[in-house]
Amino acid sequence: MERSNIHELRDEVANIQRKEDARRVIIDLLRFHNKLNLLLLYYTLNCDGFMKIIKKHRKKTGESLSFMQDDDHNVVFIANSLDELVAECEELLVHTANRI
Repeated sequence: MERSNIHELRDEVANIQRKEDARRVIIDLLRFHNKLNLLLLYYTLNCDGFMKIIKKHRKKTGESLSFMQDDDHNVVFIANSLDELVAECEELLVHTANRI
């Protein structure tokens, strides 16, 4: 059964008792890590595209959008959260690989 969130994967790493369990968890961690990296890439591409649209809008109208004034903090928060998840997944991979 493939694990799909970091909490389940963290629990699985803590409960590893055999090498077969560790191998299975490593496969799940690698799949999850790949999904995180794809999500981070998708997020980055969408943010870049959206920022280009906003820049073009400002250039043509001379106005900034009122709903975007305080959202820079949220954009950075999401990116940092994804980076933290990737880092935690990598730590779990190293820890699990060392147990084999």
